[in-house]
Amino acid sequence: AGIRCFSVTSCVVVGESLSSAPPMKMLVATWNGKTFTAMKAAAPAGAGDLALNAVSCASAKRCVAAGLSLNSAGTGGFGFTEAWNGTSWTAHKVAWPKRDTESYLQGVSCVTQANCVAVGSAGASGSDTAKALSYNGSTWALRNVPGPGAGNASAFTDVSCPKANDCVAFGVTGPADGSAGKPLAGLWNGTSWRLAIA
Repeated sequence: AGIRCFSVTSCVVVGESLSSAPPMKMLVATWNGKTFTAMKAAAPAGAGDLALNAVSCASAKRCVAAGLSLNSAGTGGFGFTEAWNGTSWTAHKVAWPKRDTESYLQGVSCVTQANCVAVGSAGASGSDTAKALSYNGSTWALRNVPGPGAGNASAFTDVSCPKANDCVAFGVTGPADGSAGKPLAGLWNGTSWRLAIA
């Protein structure tokens, strides 16, 4: 689902591993130009089915992956991140608002090991709104994203930060019943998010 390469013989890839029996497991591996080597990632507390959707690395020894954990029914879950320090992966649960019964992280971009932005969506089932978080090297903090308006839902699916405090996220917005959708862009200036709808 996600990849970051430092050269054609040095990459980190993330995703999920499926088998004939649940649960779904997150996949983290390195690529050396010839073979993949699996890495061990730490599951967050309370996790069910696990998937990693994106990875970003400030260096070969500093990476962050964004993912989600679904319950056994596949009807809800929570977004979380994994951090690589050059030796091991550590899971970080995000303190989502209590009113949000489900949350998902779909994209992440790190400029340095202490400056990352992750995006996704969260809310009550069927009425999620786009969410964004920033990372300072030790903790994740939710950043306010303007809502999509009454009766609408929204989600960010990926983000790219060419430099610190300068990010662009993309996703979709439309009626909460899913009957239609329009492309959604989010612009982060280090202080606030501004939305643009196509």
